[in-house]
Amino acid sequence: MSLSVRAALAAIASLFVLGAGAVPGASLASGFVPAIATVTSLDTISSDDLADKAAPAPAPATLDARAETQALPQPATLAALVDRKADDETDSRDEECLASTVYYEAKSETLNGQLAVAEVVINRTKSGRFPASICSVVTQPSQFGFVRGGRFQVPPQTSAAWKTAVAIARIALDGAWQSTAASSLYFHAVRSRPGWANVTRVTQIGGHIFYR
Repeated sequence: MSLSVRAALAAIASLFVLGAGAVPGASLASGFVPAIATVTSLDTISSDDLADKAAPAPAPATLDARAETQALPQPATLAALVDRKADDETDSRDEECLASTVYYEAKSETLNGQLAVAEVVINRTKSGRFPASICSVVTQPSQFGFVRGGRFQVPPQTSAAWKTAVAIARIALDGAWQSTAASSLYFHAVRSRPGWANVTRVTQIGGHIFYR
């Protein structure tokens, strides 16, 4: 190999070595390998850096407690639904009025019978023949025996019967379950003989007869 060719190759090798941060004046033999090795090393580091800086995968979204409760499958029985919704505190005045009606008028009845009583109150608010709010229906004169002068005493909130009444009120307000007297507007105890006219008997549930 001629001297000029060797000089040219040495110059090229020096450029490679300098570009990789090597010491000027390194020989051709010692220059190529470190230069190539260094470039390969830099490529690897660059790839690792990109991987390290990649955005982490987002954590899966979680539902809050209320949403999780709402997402639960519908219970197979009214009793199971009552167990889920039972509580000793009401969420609104209307819920309190409705739960109190269930408690005083039907706490000794079956769950289906209690729900039917709650549905009577709600149906009245939608009928156009009674007041439009639940508490107004409940406190309407001469409608429910536990009401005196438009007022009633709130039941003992520590009792199991009250917790069940609250659950029944919530179920009725949510339309989460229907009783076998869901279309009724009136009811009375079987021992009573009110003599109502222009009403149609729907069914009897326990100690109550329901009409529309």
